[in-house]
Amino acid sequence: MLYYLELGLYNPDISSFLTLKGVDMKKQNCWEFEKCGREPGGVHVSDMGICPAATSGSGSNGGLQAGRSCWLVAGTYCKGTVQGTYASKLPECMECDFYKLVKKEEGAAFSLR
Repeated sequence: MLYYLELGLYNPDISSFLTLKGVDMKKQNCWEFEKCGREPGGVHVSDMGICPAATSGSGSNGGLQAGRSCWLVAGTYCKGTVQGTYASKLPECMECDFYKLVKKEEGAAFSLR
């Protein structure tokens, strides 16, 4: 929450949800779903670094940054290991519970890229 306040993206006078650029905070980002603690201000930033999905991307599938399209970002940390490029990790990502959730929630609007 503090990270969003620092960026000026959270306005409690308007809503408790982030609505900038189509981001729907009712929908989880990968770091919220996985509880990895690698989002800015997260508990594992000091020992594991900030996840590139939390700081890159364009907010596709209604997420913050690449929070709902983490399969596009090299260097994400999944299943105990740092993942490689989009092409090398996509088959495994397509089996991920979070990927399946995003695909189900987005329906026809789902963006693989």
